[in-house]
Amino acid sequence: ENNFSLNVLGGYNGGVNGLEIGGLFNIITQNVNGVQIGGLSNVVDGNITGVQVGGIVNRVKKSISGVQIGGISNYLSDSLVGFQVGGIGNLVNGSFTGMQIGGVHNHTHQKFRGFQLSGILNWTQDTCHGMQLSGISNIVKGTTEGFQLAGIYNLTTQNMNGMQLAGIN
Repeated sequence: ENNFSLNVLGGYNGGVNGLEIGGLFNIITQNVNGVQIGGLSNVVDGNITGVQVGGIVNRVKKSISGVQIGGISNYLSDSLVGFQVGGIGNLVNGSFTGMQIGGVHNHTHQKFRGFQLSGILNWTQDTCHGMQLSGISNIVKGTTEGFQLAGIYNLTTQNMNGMQLAGIN
């Protein structure tokens, strides 16, 4: 486990407890506690507590508590509590609590609680507690408790406890 890691091209480490900077990429087999910055990408097989920034893509196998920023996309296998920004999109396979901003889309497989903002599509495959704002469509494959605003289409497949504004609801 490193407290500080500066990788000119790329780094492959067990864990980070502090700061890691990689010119191209970083690969961590355990956890990151602190800040991880990769010129192109970051891959973490454990959890992240802190901040992760990748020029193109970030992939985390477990959970995140903090901030994740990907120039193109972010992929998370488990849950996230915090803030996520992807230039094109974000995918969270677990639950999400916080704010998610995607240039094109946001997709959460389990419960979502917070705020989603995207240019085209917000999609939650479970209950959504909060607000979804999208240029084209918001989809919740469960109950929505909150507010949906879309340019064209809002869909909630179970109960809608709140308000929908779009051309088609």
